Amino acid sequence: MGMRDFAGLAIARDSGDEKLLREIAFDVAAAAGHLQPTDPRIRVPVQKQIEEIAVALVPLAAQASSRLRHHIIPYPAQRQPDFTRTLRIQHPGYCIRHTGRLNAGTDLTYLPGMRAKPLRAVSAEEIEAFGRDGAVLIKGILSPEWIDIVRDGIDDAIAEPDQFSGLAGIELRVDQFPASRSALLRRIVEESPVAEIVGSALRSPVRFYMDQGFYKSKGVISPTPWHQDTCYYNIDGHDVIRAWISPDSVPRNVALEFVRGSHLWNVTYRPLAGRDPELDAEARALLDNAPLDRPMLGLETYNDWTYWSGVRDTRLPLVPDIDSSRDSYEIIGWASEPGDVILFHGNILHSALGNVELPHPRRAHASLWAGRDVRYLNRPGQIIPDPAALYAHEPKSGQPLSDFPDVFPLAWSPAD
Repeated sequence: MGMRDFAGLAIARDSGDEKLLREIAFDVAAAAGHLQPTDPRIRVPVQKQIEEIAVALVPLAAQASSRLRHHIIPYPAQRQPDFTRTLRIQHPGYCIRHTGRLNAGTDLTYLPGMRAKPLRAVSAEEIEAFGRDGAVLIKGILSPEWIDIVRDGIDDAIAEPDQFSGLAGIELRVDQFPASRSALLRRIVEESPVAEIVGSALRSPVRFYMDQGFYKSKGVISPTPWHQDTCYYNIDGHDVIRAWISPDSVPRNVALEFVRGSHLWNVTYRPLAGRDPELDAEARALLDNAPLDRPMLGLETYNDWTYWSGVRDTRLPLVPDIDSSRDSYEIIGWASEPGDVILFHGNILHSALGNVELPHPRRAHASLWAGRDVRYLNRPGQIIPDPAALYAHEPKSGQPLSDFPDVFPLAWSPAD
């Protein structure tokens, strides 16, 4: 079945005016690149907003293929999106986002909501576990559509590296700020249920801070050493939470691990990255003369950042040698499946197991969110630059992130 028959029949199911609606379908085909604008069959202007097209295509959601390339999503009338170089046919309840060619075999997926709801609520037991332990596995809370978006977004980012794509060995790739260049991962941040999930666990309004993408190649999976996250960023506060989502099955022997309760130790540990001032005289001078009124890493760092652009703050204590005395700590971790979300506190000590073989890669998207008490902190040992839009505001230590709503808009609050 061709594009014209596909769209025309779909639309005809919901309207008695098959002739007119078939012409509208031709219009969709033209915008999708299947018909030339001069085609005499086109009767309706390409940009006309037509309710019947969006409504009629919704039933085709059940026929969605496994790859997400086109999405039908409801939007409130007051927040109609503006997609650059995409087909937009909208009415106050729906729009079609089209990012490629629309065929009979094309993926059409219905995603429920501007900020979609999770498949279930975060339970009271899960909220309690997060507060007590610092990490919790939330089983079966994301729908397959969102997992497909995570998978495709990570794959797209991996295929097109930028200056924030750090290769930590052949087997491990870490991307900083991938949502800033991936429309799919941006949907995870802006439209998915993740904001509600993290806000529910924190019992706090939340703002998105930044994200990372992880790719470990199939074969022998490399381990990740024990570390703490918040020492890498210019933020401070107790309400810092990360949502870790993998589109792959992750067995326990390559899973994240956490030292239970270490988020409550009130210790900021030394980062593992950065130039070592104990070995590098220039780095020592930079650390000793770190500016008090501006970040250690300026906006210019965006041109050629690496994990060694910053200076390691050796005044902070070393991360304990957890592996040599595992029996002295209560270590938790879980196997996970697509649809699960692992939440963990920004201050918790964590690592990832490895040195075992997997038949598939281990991919993950990790987004960092800030609750109501998180403030800017100018760290002398900053390792990851600030979000690019923040530099223009010249933030000062102690300022709440809510002072910068254009950079960190409120993503979810308990009243939503």
